[in-house]
Amino acid sequence: MFAPGGAPEKLCETCLQVTNWSPDEKTLLVFGGNPYQINALDVVSHQQTPILKHPDYSLRYARFSPDNRWVSFTARTQPNCGRIEIAPLDGPKPVPESAWITIADAGTDDRANCSPDGKTLYFTYLREGWT
Repeated sequence: MFAPGGAPEKLCETCLQVTNWSPDEKTLLVFGGNPYQINALDVVSHQQTPILKHPDYSLRYARFSPDNRWVSFTARTQPNCGRIEIAPLDGPKPVPESAWITIADAGTDDRANCSPDGKTLYFTYLREGWT
């Protein structure tokens, strides 16, 4: 992973995948670990802060809302099943599972993204061949 502009700079050794830049380009959403958890990676300090984690579910494909107040993500609840979730953000700190909002059942590789105005959440749904 490299910072925007300037010379390339390695930001993270342990990140499995980057899934989104924050709207202000100061933070990356990354996932990794076992089970996968979602971390906020500060581009300047290179510090990672867990923001979404679960003892049993792998969490993936996190995306910021345009106003940087929400994050959408996929929770793999079973080997072949998942859920599209959203969670409110209050800075780079953990969001308790009790604050997560389930949007829909989904496949393990389905993912969501907000519309540019932040009023609509689009997501794939591949379990029955629909997207």
